[in-house]
Amino acid sequence: MRKLSIITKFAFICIFLTSIFSSVKSQTKKEIQFSLDTLQRAYNSLEEENKTLQKEWKIQNQFFEHVKSSLLPASDINLSVDEALIKFDDIINMQKNTADSLVSANSILSDSLVKVNENNDKLIQENESYSNLLMSSLNKASFPKSQKEFIGVWDLFLDPVQISGEPFESGIISYNHFVDNDSIMKHNIYKIEFSADDIATLYFTGGIEQKCFYSIKDFSINSPYIIRFSKQDEFKLTMQISTLPSGLVASYEIPDKSEKVIYFYGLMKK
Repeated sequence: MRKLSIITKFAFICIFLTSIFSSVKSQTKKEIQFSLDTLQRAYNSLEEENKTLQKEWKIQNQFFEHVKSSLLPASDINLSVDEALIKFDDIINMQKNTADSLVSANSILSDSLVKVNENNDKLIQENESYSNLLMSSLNKASFPKSQKEFIGVWDLFLDPVQISGEPFESGIISYNHFVDNDSIMKHNIYKIEFSADDIATLYFTGGIEQKCFYSIKDFSINSPYIIRFSKQDEFKLTMQISTLPSGLVASYEIPDKSEKVIYFYGLMKK
């Protein structure tokens, strides 16, 4: 009877432990399944994120390769990202410096253009004044009837001219612009002051004033004649004078060491 009681207790304990083990096993399996489900969801999320990142990486890599092939020389085409970024920075800085230089140059050109326009306006005004003065001279021509009527101040409106070809064959006068115009214009006489004592003062465009003796040879109101200006061996000039309906026309050859023969030719008015 006692032995049966022990067996009964043992059986009861076994049943109790089996019940507890089954409960624990059941609970552990649910927790593991829950953990597995959680991990699966995390994995799926990471998988989607990875696909998105892979797609974005392909786009970024295509852009990087395009920029690298466009900006870098062929020798640098296989540079790493970090090395390429350094090259990009150098190129960007160089382009920025170039852009700054262009802005500065543009500013200088703009200032120069303003000055050119100002000079152009000034030249237009001077040309209008000169044209008005010339037209006034044409309308009020001076014709001296004797040598004494030369005494006084005369204004000259002359241009440099050159005879094309052989003078005695062609007689063609060229008004083309001269390359070294400044060296020629310094010989331009724009005013002559004749005095009663046979002394004249010649005023040149370059600012020089030449005082010298003068003599009028073969004066005529109908035919060409000559006025000679001289100051010993220092200065000599021969001016041809012709009488035209527009007034007196003066011309003289300028000293030139070259083979070119250049004259100043135009009107003179008192």
